[in-house]
Amino acid sequence: MTKSALTEPEVQTVVQPPGPPPSSPASPHPPASPVVPWGTLMVIGVLLLSILWLWTLVLGIQQGRA
Repeated sequence: MTKSALTEPEVQTVVQPPGPPPSSPASPHPPASPVVPWGTLMVIGVLLLSILWLWTLVLGIQQGRA
């Protein structure tokens, strides 16, 4: 046996190019379906209805003077 047969073969390491970081629980994926902001829509609706009601009060429609 020769000396090269007794030595271990050298291991070559493969260096991966830098890529995106692995996904973790701290960075969740976006939801599959779009999320509807119902709370925000309700607040906008209530504000619009309140302004409309106050404007009719200013015009006198709510007071019976129309």
